[in-house]
Amino acid sequence: MTEETVAALAALRELAGADGVLAGALCETAANTVCNAVLATLRTPGLADRLAGDPDLADRIVAETLRTAPPVHLESRCATAGRTVHGTAIAEGDEVVVAVAAANRDPEVFAGPDRFDVDRAAAQPALVSGLGCRDGLEEFAARHAVAALRALAGALPGAALAGPVVRRRRSPVLRGISRCPVEI
Repeated sequence: MTEETVAALAALRELAGADGVLAGALCETAANTVCNAVLATLRTPGLADRLAGDPDLADRIVAETLRTAPPVHLESRCATAGRTVHGTAIAEGDEVVVAVAAANRDPEVFAGPDRFDVDRAAAQPALVSGLGCRDGLEEFAARHAVAALRALAGALPGAALAGPVVRRRRSPVLRGISRCPVEI
């Protein structure tokens, strides 16, 4: 499966170029972030009503969604300085894989890390993928999710899941959503 994916990615790069591949990744992270934000809003008691009364709350809902359900779960980063982390020496330039979903639930950084809380007091911002550019994947996804929540603000009170949320086959990096039926 991995070899087929790598071969397909190479073929996609030939057809669409690097920008086309990035556009595909941006669309997927945006779609998953929108779905995760809607799910979080529907699953948090009273949040849909609050959003209907204050569409600007969408920014905080999406920020907390990116913390609790980031669309990218694992990332490869390059250490910019040497240091020791929990007894493991990391040299400047070493490649480190970061479990983003776990880092965003660190109890030393976030009080009640497993709780979805849009009123979380000035906590550290969630670790998100910048991929070395100002407009990284999650930042792009966040803008679209905020716009979607603001557009749906008046329709979400009273909305409910209309069936099971179906996620694509498990991946250590992405948790894509195939189906997210919502009855409005």
